[in-house]
Amino acid sequence: MYRSLFLSAACLLACGALASSALLAQTQEAAPTASTAVYSSQGSLEGVTFTVTRLKRNTNGTVTLSVKLQGTPGKAVTSKGIGFSGETPWHEDYKLLDLANKKRYFMLEDSNGNCLCTHLTAQEISELNSGKPRDINIKFPAPPDGVKSIVVELPHAEPIDDVPITN
Repeated sequence: MYRSLFLSAACLLACGALASSALLAQTQEAAPTASTAVYSSQGSLEGVTFTVTRLKRNTNGTVTLSVKLQGTPGKAVTSKGIGFSGETPWHEDYKLLDLANKKRYFMLEDSNGNCLCTHLTAQEISELNSGKPRDINIKFPAPPDGVKSIVVELPHAEPIDDVPITN
């Protein structure tokens, strides 16, 4: 009987230790790193905040700009206010500026003129009114490999300087 009790206690301790390890691992993975920086700009129209979450260099000669759109509850957000024309970002409103090479990059489009980007429905845009954030991704031509940071130009907002390009 004691042996059975001992084995049960040992099993409970081992299971508890494994659960604690798993929980600790999840917590550590979710914690932000020191290299995670926030690049944000408040839009001048309708209380929209644009937060650049990543600018990643891809192997196919492009970079992907990831932006979180956050509306202010109580302020009406329209597609124009976030630089959208219908369900897609307006070509002129989202740009990358390479100051070193004096070059501006516009979003990429497919052969039909559709942007290589996230599309938002009218419903998703209207949900910004309640403060629900939306993530969008936009592809651009990649600047030369030597360019390590860039200026991000967003609709109705101040440009965001020195956004690093990650690999």
